[in-house]
Amino acid sequence: MLPSRIYVNNFLMSRPPIDNLRPIPGPRSAQDQRENHRPVASQPVRRCRNFRQKRDRVVFTTPPERIAIVLRQQPPWVARAAVSIIIATTAAGCGCSVTPPPANRPPKPTTTTRPTSPPTTRPPKPTTTTRPPSLPPPADLIVGDSHTSGNSWARNLGPNCRPAVWDRYGIAVFVDAIGGPQVSGRVEEIVATRPGGHVVIMLGTNDALMSQPAPTRADLDGVSGGLIAAGAVSVRWATIPPLGNDKTVLQRRLIDEWNLAILQTTNAIDLRGALGPTLDAHEQIGDGVHLSPEGQRALAQAASRTSIC
Repeated sequence: MLPSRIYVNNFLMSRPPIDNLRPIPGPRSAQDQRENHRPVASQPVRRCRNFRQKRDRVVFTTPPERIAIVLRQQPPWVARAAVSIIIATTAAGCGCSVTPPPANRPPKPTTTTRPTSPPTTRPPKPTTTTRPPSLPPPADLIVGDSHTSGNSWARNLGPNCRPAVWDRYGIAVFVDAIGGPQVSGRVEEIVATRPGGHVVIMLGTNDALMSQPAPTRADLDGVSGGLIAAGAVSVRWATIPPLGNDKTVLQRRLIDEWNLAILQTTNAIDLRGALGPTLDAHEQIGDGVHLSPEGQRALAQAASRTSIC
């Protein structure tokens, strides 16, 4: 077996001088890097500060494959010594710091995104309707006969419209009927129900049933003036319901004449569209005068859309 220095001399003499192992700039693109430079798995990463760009790498003029073949032909300790000399000389010549390959870093913990709650939709704000200045204030008191007594339309106008009700069964406006004295003799009693209020009057049916001639606007304004003098702030008239077909033609005609006179007064309330020209069978209780629960509901719906509320 030959001395070990022969192997070293043969190895060193068969290779190019160390001076030829100079660093050159590596390829610029990733494609050129794959084609012209095949890094060895065990080759350390070199970060050179002397080059113009940090991404330049140190490569050898001798192909790495040839160096690997020669080193495999030498004893292990010779191969390790030669590799150490090459790495140390190259690093000293280019002023590079040789660092071992970076260790496999553990993967970054995945950040869990907090689930976002669906946006909460706020309920729409209630719309407030502005009352026109020309419209009279809502009614505080409704004056009537049997059409407004009991659980009538006047007590079912809605939760935001609950005026007081003064009613007398069979009362008339200008004559003493079965309900007692006429309205002119009850002014103080009516106003005392709601002092300083806005009054709505629905009267005249009993006058027409007793064949009392229809009044004029002046007659109705006189009744309104008496209530205002007693303490009411304002007075409005509302049209009266029609009669059934079983009533006489004169009585039905007088109802129409009463409504025409009422509509001539200031701020009159027209409720004729709530019912037909005559009461149908389902709108009355069978006597041709008094309204059924269905007729009362229809009248209340119509009245709730007027200046009463």
